[in-house]
Amino acid sequence: MLYSRKRRIANRRAPAYALAAGNAVVFKPSELTPLVAVKLAEIARATFALPDLLQVVTGAGATGAALAKAAVDKIAFTGSAGTGKRVMIAAADRLTPVLLELGGKDPMIIAEDADLDKAAEACVYGALTNTGQACISVERVYVADAIHDRFVDKVIENVRALKIGGDDGDLGAMTSPAQVAIVKDHLADAVAKGAKVKTGGIDAISGSYIQPTVLTDVTHQMGGRRAPEAEVRQGRVRPVRGEPSPRARRDRGAPPPRLCRRW
Repeated sequence: MLYSRKRRIANRRAPAYALAAGNAVVFKPSELTPLVAVKLAEIARATFALPDLLQVVTGAGATGAALAKAAVDKIAFTGSAGTGKRVMIAAADRLTPVLLELGGKDPMIIAEDADLDKAAEACVYGALTNTGQACISVERVYVADAIHDRFVDKVIENVRALKIGGDDGDLGAMTSPAQVAIVKDHLADAVAKGAKVKTGGIDAISGSYIQPTVLTDVTHQMGGRRAPEAEVRQGRVRPVRGEPSPRARRDRGAPPPRLCRRW
């Protein structure tokens, strides 16, 4: 995870900037994608003058819990709010500083004077890169009412041009069946509460492959039973008419946006 000039740091996703700042790093990747971290460690051993500057420890939650209690100088964690709380509690025992990047809603804002072709392309790229399985993926889009329909049409056009699966595909599979279940839950909840499926949807899910889905007429009350504790990573785009004020978001019980993109 992070900083220590002489001692190692346990981590989930911060090895690059920790190393750049002169720290040794212990990198604990997700148990679903360990091989990328193992390869990074191989490259580091062949590149760095100190062979153990970057070390990788693989495993599930118990491994992460042990690292959180270890004698490191800082912990960086990326994941759900629920797990982040447990990391903070474990780190408190040794007063270890923590850096937490937890679940958010990552909205994109489309203003009335936006270049709609570029905005739609950026929206689809931002939402669906890595099959939407990135902590900074666009998850909802606020669109000025005057351009809403034209923007949605362009997003749908971009989405339908994507190929799913195969060596030449644009999008791959979800990382786990559990994540597919979360996506299904969110889609079912949104549709039950009035969202309109413009393309994709639950019927377009096949095994671990999810066709990119565009929903309109969504509200902040949609999100599924798992939403409060789940770090949702998925391939969907949810345009919302207008740009609600901060007060409106508070009144509706919506979480504050963590990251905004304005086009």
